[in-house]
Amino acid sequence: MARQLPAGNISIGSVAKEFGISQRTLQRKLASENSTFTIRLTVVKKELANRYLVEQGYSLEDTAFLLGFSTHSNFSKAFKHWYGQSPSDYVQNRSDTR
Repeated sequence: MARQLPAGNISIGSVAKEFGISQRTLQRKLASENSTFTIRLTVVKKELANRYLVEQGYSLEDTAFLLGFSTHSNFSKAFKHWYGQSPSDYVQNRSDTR
């Protein structure tokens, strides 16, 4: 998933193809784990956002691009939904605890 994110057109079909399985097989595997493609994609984006911003120190714009967001504003809105605060506040709070 992470490799496909910067292109911005990630889909369950493209991920299934990367694994060499059908889209339906991937859906069944995810369902057997009580998950969905959308849930997994959100988890991957959330974890990568943290890694890119906090651990690797990427800019907001670079992180938004790497996660496939069309603008850093869209990324900031998603980030606030995930973490309850803006990316800059999150990074500041994380660096204060180190």
